[in-house]
Formats: sequence, C-alpha cells, structure tokens
Amino acid sequence: MQPSTDINFLSTNARCLFNKVDELQTLTRTTTSNITNAPALIAIQETWADEGDADSMYAIDGYRLHRADRQNNFGGGVATYTADHLNTQRLDINMTQAESFWISIKTTNYTLAVANIYRPPRSDTAQFCAELENCIRTVKEKCRHILLLGDFNAKHSSWLASDATDRLGEDLNTLCHTYSLTQHVTFPTYIHRQVPLSCLDLVISTFPTNNLNVHPLPPLGASDHITITGHINIQPATAPARTHHRNDDNTYWLWTDRNIASLRTALAHSTLTYTPDTNDPNPVDSFWNHWRTQLLNIATQHCQATRTRPRTNRNNTPARPWISKDLLLEIKEKHRRHRTYLRTRTVNDWQHFTTQRNHVTTLLR
Repeated sequence: MQPSTDINFLSTNARCLFNKVDELQTLTRTTTSNITNAPALIAIQETWADEGDADSMYAIDGYRLHRADRQNNFGGGVATYTADHLNTQRLDINMTQAESFWISIKTTNYTLAVANIYRPPRSDTAQFCAELENCIRTVKEKCRHILLLGDFNAKHSSWLASDATDRLGEDLNTLCHTYSLTQHVTFPTYIHRQVPLSCLDLVISTFPTNNLNVHPLPPLGASDHITITGHINIQPATAPARTHHRNDDNTYWLWTDRNIASLRTALAHSTLTYTPDTNDPNPVDSFWNHWRTQLLNIATQHCQATRTRPRTNRNNTPARPWISKDLLLEIKEKHRRHRTYLRTRTVNDWQHFTTQRNHVTTLLR
C-alpha cells in the first residue's frame, strides 16, 4: 500500500481495452525503474466498451472499476481503476464534448479531484474548453488539488517543440496559466507508423513539477499511444531559511539627477587598466571584477544611486518584480469582476470577467 499522501498512476489510450486486460493486470504487478509500487489510479481512454458489457469483462484484482461508455455508438469511452484502499467518491460532472469520468480521492492531507478524459478529434474545441473550464471552477470549490488525465487531441509547441500549436492547444495552455495548472508531459505520446510523433495525451494538475513526475512506458498491446506513468509526492524538501545579504539589495540609478557631460569626461580620461596575476587561476573573472568596480566608482560620482532591500512574500521568497502598479490594478479589476460574477452568476458578468482575465494573462506573459 502506498503512503496516504503519495499516489502512483497510469494513463493511456488503449484503443480497445477488452483484449488488453491481462496485460494491464500484469503491468500493475510489475516493478520497474519507473513504477516502484503498483499504481493506485489507472485511467484508460478509448475502451471501446459497450453499455451491455459486464464489469467482469474488464475487472482487475485489487481495483474498483468506474466506466463511462460511449452512448449509442461504437468506440470511445473511458475507464478508471482505483485501488481498493483509496477513499474515492464519484463527482457529478458531465461533459458533452468529451467522454469523462470525475472522482475525488481523500488522502491524509488533501482531497484530489481526478478526471479521466477522452476528447474525440471532431468535437467542438471551443465548447470543450468552455466545459472544461466550468468543470475546473466547480471542483476547485470542493478539492484542494486537481489531476486531469487523458487523450485531449491537442498540440502545443511548449509541450513538444516539434508540434505545431493548434487552437485547442492554445486554449488549454491559456487555461493552465489562468488556473495555475501545469501540463507535465513533454514527450511524444502518439505513435504513427512506429515513429513517436505528437504529444496528444496530457497530464494536467495543480501540482508543480517537483511534486509530480511522469515517464513514458510502452503502449498496451498494439495501441498507437504510449502509456504514461506518474508519481505524486506532496512532501517537498524543506527549503533553507533565506538570509539577507547586502549583495541581495537592488541598486537604482537616479538618472534624473545625473550629470551626463561630466560622466562622459570621466570615462574618457579613465584607463581602467588591469595587470593580471600570473598565478591567478581565473584571470578573466578577476579582470571583470576589477573593471566593474572602477566603472561603478566613476558612475556613483556623477549619478546618484540608492539601494533598496527587495520585498519578500510571506514564505520569505522574493516578490515578483514584474508586477507593476498598473498591472496590479488590472489584477485587482479581474478579482473585482470575479466577485461580481460569484454574486450574480449571470452570463454577462462571466463574460465580463473572462475578458479581463484573458487581458491580465496576456500582460503577464
């Protein structure tokens, strides 16, 4: 049994699960360099299961099976396996532009919302993204963390450099920035003619990269999608206390009080010479430090400078210097519009908020 705060998981597009159940059962019992314990969570896309199929056809020892079969048509469908020891509950969330199954997992320290998603290539991308955003907003009110697994059929060059960004990839990337989510997969997951081609299968979460690691495994059977294995660990190493040094101070040059003419004259008459020590192992660094010191000494004689200690956040990490006063006002306006929407719940106020939210996201890039 895994530690209650750690979760191993698998995610893959099986392209027919029935003939791969035995292989999946074996995989859950295999110990490899990437799976030190059996996965507690398995997300399968494109099960091709029929509503009339019995659960026993897809059962795996030690796991509970949750299915969302495609309605009135062949193909598609998702199946989520959860280890018997997990405390899980189904979330009442439905999507029209994707097949999905949402659950919550309670651990010792947090509640995790998990979605297993398969988006068919021909579904409406704009409507899918809007539905997904509504789902994220809903579960964030109930769960501390979110984990989205599945085949999204979306591409973005920041996930895989060789992929050309498509519309859904751009929308999903913006969604991740908006809700502080991370897309963790940075390797090809779709195989075409035995060649890894594109990153279509994603792992999106509220966990930073140092708390969630993913690795590729071979496909199940003859599927053209690789298997993704991952590990969630929410116990990061304790960061050492940050101590202040004078070198951490920021120097600001008051150019409104400068004397450019005298500064140019002083620089023109300066030699900035340096005789290196033959025993110096780093003569270039020594020359740089000498030249920099002389230059700054000249500059301070002709232009006033002041030192300020950088502001820090509550966790004693440096504050974000790119947050200007104007940008801060835009962020506050975004929060104000969001509060208005939460009070009224009208479509107009929601659009009013999303317009400002997207504007702030663009400014932050």
